[in-house]
Amino acid sequence: MTQPLGAAAGPRGSLESRGESSPIADLGGGRCRSWALLGWPAAMALAAPLLAWGAHAVLGRQIAPGAVSGWLWCLMGAPLLEEAIFRWGLQESLTQALGRAVGRQGSWLAHGAANLLASLAFVISHQPGLPLWGRLDLLVPSLALGLLWSQRRQYWLCVGMHAWFNLCLAGISGLH
Repeated sequence: MTQPLGAAAGPRGSLESRGESSPIADLGGGRCRSWALLGWPAAMALAAPLLAWGAHAVLGRQIAPGAVSGWLWCLMGAPLLEEAIFRWGLQESLTQALGRAVGRQGSWLAHGAANLLASLAFVISHQPGLPLWGRLDLLVPSLALGLLWSQRRQYWLCVGMHAWFNLCLAGISGLH
């Protein structure tokens, strides 16, 4: 069932708080501990500057917002819109449809395939003038955001992490 935009999945906002296992717990055959669920956002936040540096240094990716309106779009508009479309909309719908197709709602296969398909759509939607290989650097952050969505189902957490990725890339771009 799709949650209202911005709603948390449960009282504490995690699948675990509702008594459900996550796709990652399914892979290990056990339940995720709450420290592990908190670890994903923290690990992503720490990895974002390194990913931004790699995307900029190796592939030449940059964000140069310039004016205030550019910064507002980079840090608010794009994360709000893209996470609503690709996580809350597309990935959630694909997860449900694929879960029905494999006969098990919430399976790691449904979550993983939905994340990959939504992430590929995310990559394809960015800078359509570039060849696909020139946009693949967006795949890693998109897969990470998809994993975060699969684990927590918190729209605002995904928006915040997306904005953090954008801020890191804009900061690295501004340094060079």
